[in-house]
Amino acid sequence: MAEKYVVSILRKNRIDDDNYVFNYIKYAIGEIDEDNVFIDKDGKRYPTILKTKYLKSHNQPYVFSNAVKTEDLMDTMGVTTSFEEAIGAYDYYFKRIISCIQIREENVPYLANFDYDFLTSMNDDKPSEEEYKDTIKALNDGIAEGKYSLEMLRDLRAIYQEHCESSEAMVLSLDVAIDAKLGKESPNVEENQTSLKVLNIPKNKRKDPNRPIDIRGIFNKVTKSLIAQDAAAERVITEIARKELIKKKRREAILLTGSTGVGKTYLMSLIAKEIDRPFHKIDATQITIAGYVGKNIEEELWELYLKCGKDKKKAENAIVFFDEIDKKGTDKNGDINGKGVINALLPFIEGATYTAQDDIKKPTETVRINTENMIVVLGGAFTNVYKNLRESNNVGFGGIVTSEERYREATVYDFVKYGLMPDEFMGRVTIVRLNDLNEDDLKRVLLEGDESAIQLESEAFRELGTEVVFTPEYINGIVQAAVKNKTGARGMNSVINKSIWRAFKEVYCNPDTYSEVILDAESLEDDTAYQLVKK
Repeated sequence: MAEKYVVSILRKNRIDDDNYVFNYIKYAIGEIDEDNVFIDKDGKRYPTILKTKYLKSHNQPYVFSNAVKTEDLMDTMGVTTSFEEAIGAYDYYFKRIISCIQIREENVPYLANFDYDFLTSMNDDKPSEEEYKDTIKALNDGIAEGKYSLEMLRDLRAIYQEHCESSEAMVLSLDVAIDAKLGKESPNVEENQTSLKVLNIPKNKRKDPNRPIDIRGIFNKVTKSLIAQDAAAERVITEIARKELIKKKRREAILLTGSTGVGKTYLMSLIAKEIDRPFHKIDATQITIAGYVGKNIEEELWELYLKCGKDKKKAENAIVFFDEIDKKGTDKNGDINGKGVINALLPFIEGATYTAQDDIKKPTETVRINTENMIVVLGGAFTNVYKNLRESNNVGFGGIVTSEERYREATVYDFVKYGLMPDEFMGRVTIVRLNDLNEDDLKRVLLEGDESAIQLESEAFRELGTEVVFTPEYINGIVQAAVKNKTGARGMNSVINKSIWRAFKEVYCNPDTYSEVILDAESLEDDTAYQLVKK
């Protein structure tokens, strides 16, 4: 059996022909072949960072580095508890690192890894500070000379803002360069030998709502919390950026599909936070047309208006998420309400003005809300669509037959035929599917997500002066329960809440008594089965 490795997947950013900067995207587990190419579990191939031909290739934006055998990972990271904790330590460490490559004499690449808080290296051949400055100076000179495209400048800015805690001057320098590319007036700039100093720029400039969306920066932040949905996150953020620049794109909605608990709502709430827009979720199953029991769109817009502090402009620039939209699909001629709600959403998506009011029967206050500048998102599992996309590939030899299931990509026709959605409705949406989460993905959600239930519980106990220990058996039990119940990441939270509340009550009611609480597999079956370690 081939040896397994944990590696860092890095994105390449070319400074010039001899200098490159790489930022960490994620860790991956897989094999390394005889050509020193890393192959992940999905069969994707990444060349090593140290091959010059890949560095200079325009077709190879990603490479791998920092390979550690899985069997050596715990020792390498100095972790004694579990492999999962070692993975977390590996991920945390390399998120702080930026790798610089210099192509030296005889076309030999030289790698230096830098932590911007304290200059360090991952190898014994530690670079000097002057060598480090040479690379950074080349970057600075390129910015000052206007050598980089707008996309490259934004990418570099995301790297510095995300990974370099002491690089505010560089981030602001990149802001100036980006403004110049956009044709905006630039403030006065002074140069020195190693960096650009930007004068008279307020610190909140980076949050300017008129600035185009920072796709890379938002992606990096969103995928810290939303695990295993990188492709969907990147697509949605890009689609929102397109809507900002192309007015006609605002007349279309984004349709998020995927199983329960994969993170559709969470993805949009995270993006809304990062682009500083209000987020309002509407349960489509509760929306009705006139004459039916339920809420109408005007009532929902009034709630949004209140949520925005009665700031009309803010409300008109919100992200509005209609969840469970698949429940409104119907082929029954008698289902007037179902079809009516779908039809009512068409003008909302294209941009219409509604009279929102505090009381539908006896309004005392009204406000006109226009939806033209809203980002409209629709969500649904569309189980009937995806169960019809299975393709069976039967292969037989010598009387033995094996079957491998594959899934083709859903088309608009599939949503009309199997999802029972109208043609005219599907013609106004961009379809983005979120991945189903397997056991490894769910485990990553628990252990790596910035806002996972385990992280939140750990912080709460820490506030009480107590550390909570989740054993590997406890983690595995939660994951298996979520898989069995088909509840995805959302279902894991309720399992944790049910198993931990008594332990929390005991620690809360007895301050400064316990140093540690331990939860294991038995805790999942019995909420009194936890261990307490006294101080």
